[in-house]
Amino acid sequence: AWWEHRHDPNVLFLKYEDMQANLEENVERIAKFLNIETTREIVERTAEKSRFKAMKDDKSANQEWLNSTRRENATAFMRKGTVGDWKSHFSEEQNQVFDRVFHEKLDGTGLEHEWEL
Repeated sequence: AWWEHRHDPNVLFLKYEDMQANLEENVERIAKFLNIETTREIVERTAEKSRFKAMKDDKSANQEWLNSTRRENATAFMRKGTVGDWKSHFSEEQNQVFDRVFHEKLDGTGLEHEWEL
């Protein structure tokens, strides 16, 4: 499992929620991990192009070109970009099962997850 390698020098763990909470800080973190020198301007520009709306509007990033190959009732590749939105696609029972299994498998591992920001 990747989690056991979380402290390896060539592994960077980032969650979508981390990016949503503080995108510019995490762009800097990624650059540092990759040994890329940046300026404030580069970080800001990279963060702006990495925001959900910018990527959803960018045909080269949003995989819109795949739509012709998708099933008729398939969910869009990029939905809302909202932390925790997946829960609105589950029934109450599915949410309870997920929460139970999540805690059974991950409690005590050090991997924490924010369902809302």
